[in-house]
Amino acid sequence: MKKILYIIYITAFFISIPNLYAEDISSTTPEQIIEEQILETPTEPILDVLDTTSSTTENNIAEQNTLKSHIYIRVNDNEIIDTDVEFDQKEVLEIKDIENISHNISTSTVLHQLILLDNSTESFNITSIKYYDYMGSFYLRCISVSGIEYCDNWQYLINGATSYSSIDQAFIRENDSITLYFGDPYRVTIDAPYVQGEKSFFIKAGEPFNAHAQTYLYKTNTWGVRTGVTLGITQENPDDMWNPIEIMTSNVDEQGAAIFTLATSGKYFLGVKDDWYYPTIPFSVSTGAEDISTSTITDSSGGKKIESLFDIEKALNFIKSFQSTTGSYGGAELYSDWVAIAFNTANFEDTKLAQFISSRSNIKNIVTENERRAMAILSYGKNPYTYNGINYIKTIVDSFDGVQIGESDLINDDIFGLLVLGKSGYGINDIEIQKTISFILSKQRPEGSWENSYDLTAAAIQALSPFQSISGVSDSIKQAKDYLKNTQESDGGWGSVYTTAWVAQAMYESGENWIKNSNSVQDYFAQNQQADGGVLDSDETNQNRIWATSYVIPAVLEKSWNDILKSVSKPKQDTNSSTEESATTTIPSIEEHVNSDIEIEEYNATSSLEYFQEEETSIKKNTPSLISNSEQIIDTSSRTPEDAVSFEDKKSSKKYFEMWWVFAFSGVVFLFFGLRFLIKNI
Repeated sequence: MKKILYIIYITAFFISIPNLYAEDISSTTPEQIIEEQILETPTEPILDVLDTTSSTTENNIAEQNTLKSHIYIRVNDNEIIDTDVEFDQKEVLEIKDIENISHNISTSTVLHQLILLDNSTESFNITSIKYYDYMGSFYLRCISVSGIEYCDNWQYLINGATSYSSIDQAFIRENDSITLYFGDPYRVTIDAPYVQGEKSFFIKAGEPFNAHAQTYLYKTNTWGVRTGVTLGITQENPDDMWNPIEIMTSNVDEQGAAIFTLATSGKYFLGVKDDWYYPTIPFSVSTGAEDISTSTITDSSGGKKIESLFDIEKALNFIKSFQSTTGSYGGAELYSDWVAIAFNTANFEDTKLAQFISSRSNIKNIVTENERRAMAILSYGKNPYTYNGINYIKTIVDSFDGVQIGESDLINDDIFGLLVLGKSGYGINDIEIQKTISFILSKQRPEGSWENSYDLTAAAIQALSPFQSISGVSDSIKQAKDYLKNTQESDGGWGSVYTTAWVAQAMYESGENWIKNSNSVQDYFAQNQQADGGVLDSDETNQNRIWATSYVIPAVLEKSWNDILKSVSKPKQDTNSSTEESATTTIPSIEEHVNSDIEIEEYNATSSLEYFQEEETSIKKNTPSLISNSEQIIDTSSRTPEDAVSFEDKKSSKKYFEMWWVFAFSGVVFLFFGLRFLIKNI
């Protein structure tokens, strides 16, 4: 009996070995390997992917649900987008707010259309959207264009009409037109001199004046007549700031104008009554010229009020009167660039000048000419890296020799190069900035000046100001300011309107206001303005008068170059990413596509947009797979599913080999003792 049982036991052992092998092989089928990979990816999908294997009938239904809209976006002089967008009216975008609460947005809304377009173009980037619980809606706060962010004043229209729904609840239909522009939709103006010191218009008591209601014409970036509204004059209500005291009103005529006369001096506001007097513009009424004094700056001895009477409007119109048929001023790009900076500082539109500058886009042999042109471009809010296909910043950087910019025996090319690079994305970590600042500081004279020049010293203060975190810069600026302040003349200026303009800009950059003999720089400018609005005497050349007046306008407006020039980002450098840098799977979300610096993480979207389908399919696994503690780490970041199957088959074969020799050894031992037992008992 023992013999029979033992023979059965041996037979069962050999039969079990193939079964063990079969179980091992079945554990490494392609289906299971792919399933394991899926489990390693995030459990929440990026988007709802449309079923591309649907039937012909379903495809026909999808085609019927695809609609088209038109989107037009403008920022000042720039037309950003003018294109058609196709969308599926049944799609839904899920946006999560900062508290991770989901909000579903229909594709048929203005907001979703903008996001859809943003995903397919680099012309603009939505950088900030806020959700307000008390309104139950989103607010489009910021959009970036060419590296410049425009915030908090976006207006949108549907088919040319203002919508009073929030942007995520304004629905559109087939072939609707969406317009988005940055700026105020309406404004009011007064035909009167503008007094900069008070930042308001000046009107003489008892004299009639014209007021105008205007509407923004986004297609041409101009202001047109606004009719059918009532203009009103108000004063502040000390008891209720939200309900001003209404003095008088008048309906506008067919030209959007109304005539008012005020007999009592004081401060007033003009606005549209229909708009609840928002916004308004301030103006002052005075009984005589002696009351025009508008600034309360006092000198170091506690002296008198300083009057600021420079007429900006007359100065702008003076320059404008010399424009040539080509759009230029003074017959040279030199004057035209400085006029552009002045006009942009005063928000004075000149389309012909902008077209002239655009038509003269070319690289110059002298680096300071390229720096000046870059300043003009930045004053327009445009990008000097790509302006009309020309990279002005590259020409400046290429002139950097490792120590300084441009000619080694000049300092002005370094000062203006630093100014432009600082506005073009270069910072304290860039070698060009570090070395150029060191070079500029090394050229400062003991008394605080550069080359004993008021002009260059004022320019250096403005160029160095953004970099005061660098050692030595703050002390250098203080020394330069002391030099300029101590050399101010008794009339408030520094010998010429050219020089005084630059010094005034440096002074305002520092947040100061220097007075000499009870005279300020604003007094000096007012004293040098001629009856025609320009500065310098009429016997000077027109070119010099245009040039000087262009210098003075930003100074009168108390704007430094750092205030005037818009900042742009430095283009990203191509970098080779390493698989060792990250051990996690990175999945792009909408906020990453829109802008890496987005203010609030409201974009974690679930959508069936084709763009994000492509994003999802491009995801690569960056997590290394460990075979065993004793084996080499194998990078599987670029393996396809087929590669994975082949790789796992090799692992399975190895595992089977490891198990087989264990069973084989056990079998040999078992047979040895079994046969011995049989021989003994037979």
